[in-house]
Amino acid sequence: MEHSTLRSKFIAFWQAAIALSFLMSHLPLFAASTPIAWFKADAITGTASGATLQTWTDASGNGFNATQSNASQRPTYLTNAMGGQPVVRFNNASSTSLALNRPVQDDFTIVCVFQSTQGLNSGTLYYQGAGLVNAEVGGVVDDFGTCLFANGSICGGTGNPDVGINSSAGYNDGHPHIFSLERVRATGLVSLYVDGLLVGTAAGGTQSLTSPGKVFFGAQQTAIYYLTGDIAEVQFYTNALSAADRQTTESDLFQKYNIVPAVPTGLYLRMANGQPILNWSAASGAVNYYVKRATTAGGPFTIIATNTDTAFRDTTASANNIYYYVVSSINGAGESADSMPISTLALLSTHDNLGPSARTTPIIISEIMYKPAARADGKNSEFIELYNSNPWFHDLSGYQLICADMSYTFPPNTVISSNGFLVVAAVPGDVENIYGVTNVLGPYTGSLKKAETLQLLDEHGAILLTVPYSNLQPWPVAADGEGHSIVLSNPTYGEGDPRAWDISDVIGGSPGRADTFTPSPLRNVVINEILSHTENPAVPQFVELYNHSAQSNDVSGCILTDDVTTNKFIIPTGTVIPPAGFIAFTQSQFNFTLAAAGGTLYFIKPDGSRILDAVQYGAQADGISFGRWPDGANDFYAFTTNTPGTNNSSIAIGNVVINELMYD
Repeated sequence: MEHSTLRSKFIAFWQAAIALSFLMSHLPLFAASTPIAWFKADAITGTASGATLQTWTDASGNGFNATQSNASQRPTYLTNAMGGQPVVRFNNASSTSLALNRPVQDDFTIVCVFQSTQGLNSGTLYYQGAGLVNAEVGGVVDDFGTCLFANGSICGGTGNPDVGINSSAGYNDGHPHIFSLERVRATGLVSLYVDGLLVGTAAGGTQSLTSPGKVFFGAQQTAIYYLTGDIAEVQFYTNALSAADRQTTESDLFQKYNIVPAVPTGLYLRMANGQPILNWSAASGAVNYYVKRATTAGGPFTIIATNTDTAFRDTTASANNIYYYVVSSINGAGESADSMPISTLALLSTHDNLGPSARTTPIIISEIMYKPAARADGKNSEFIELYNSNPWFHDLSGYQLICADMSYTFPPNTVISSNGFLVVAAVPGDVENIYGVTNVLGPYTGSLKKAETLQLLDEHGAILLTVPYSNLQPWPVAADGEGHSIVLSNPTYGEGDPRAWDISDVIGGSPGRADTFTPSPLRNVVINEILSHTENPAVPQFVELYNHSAQSNDVSGCILTDDVTTNKFIIPTGTVIPPAGFIAFTQSQFNFTLAAAGGTLYFIKPDGSRILDAVQYGAQADGISFGRWPDGANDFYAFTTNTPGTNNSSIAIGNVVINELMYD
């Protein structure tokens, strides 16, 4: 019994020991956020300002001291040299540097605070410029490092294979900067951050980087390419810091060395109850943020809030306006540059961004003015617009635009720029004169008609795009001589689908540029019900409007007409449609007669700049109204009951219906 008990205890003890051994072998030697080596100029003691420095003691206590045995190559210790803090100053002319035993080899993060007005050479790899924190070994070997080029670009990377990440130029401006070089051994991924922002990544090798025995400050590890500049702090970690840990580390350094904070990134905009809500990623070094707003894309931007967090709701915004927002970071050292702007335009617009409409080509037919409105000066504004959705140029030499009634072949050396537009016109000079655009191509043979199958062919005659447009529904019907062009508003439907097209934002179109979107509460008002054929004098013709928004809409001054050349009915002042409300006008009010045999009815903005809604209708039965079902929807039906001024009734279904169909 005693033997069995002792044996059980021994086995339990042995299992616990094995478990503890396994656990200890898998724990990092140091906590994730604790540097394995830490060099702080403000921790240097016993050295007078202006004196040379033989040993920069590792403040982590782990003994990775950086030293220089050659007295003539020792850097200088200076106080009050960077945001009130001391630095270690290196000098290319004196070949100064410090060296320490390499503290990292697998996963690591190196954080450095430096300033310089110089740099050396040019290149794309970490061993080609003035060494900052560098462990370069000659040849393609397992090494790593960072350097500063003559143009002020910071480079970081790893070896075997040799990969480098290069920042933009200008970091040799004499101001303090922070860079972080991170490496994940399992994937070989190397990341470089400068002043809190990700510069880029590169895929390096996955081996341990053990070729260098030393790491140099202020020079390449091969004792060449010396730095002229100051290093105030260097931290080595044996892990790739998490985004939160890296940002915390960098933010502390921004504050300590009085560095202007990083530019905010990740600006995101959404709408809630008609109010814009902004969110963005925290910026390293930021204490607060300025939120700025403008009503035009280029500004000027006005500060509307000072935020301590990374979210903001604009309670002063009007639901009917387009706004542009930027955010900047602020701390005691100053204000960062503004973030990239973001706009409510995309949220208010029903249109997609311009992009490919087919898999066959990056080129799209983006706008067609097939029947311009008649002009007093007799000029012809008929045109076709193309757009290149690629971020590089596209050669259109030998391409063709064709349909039954027109054709055009692009001449040699015709190039459409990246994300650029190209206009082809029936009379190029007229279009240039009317719209102020240049380099309009043409003329083409023939002219566009009300309905065509317009195609773009490549130089071999292969069909790339086909647009079978028409002046009949379901195609937009307000472009048939009323002054609007048709624009590719939702390219993801494909250019052959009527749902992909809309009328231009304003009468006249927008050749040579992206069509804009002008928000207006009036866009929420539609023609909802029509009675065009009535033989009974007691049942007058009527037109009903419906406001499908959640706000009241003032339609004063808007125009109802069946002929855009004549303002036949101007809606009286003070006419307001409540939310989800209706208003109906009878023939005695609008004072023109709807054609019982069919026609087109237009609802137009007061200034005449846009046709807000256009309804094309055919011959109607006597006394039967025709409208949208349900209210505000796209499709039109005949109704069982006329309902002017209120919700549309149920759909009328005839006594005779098509019950079966066989088709090939």
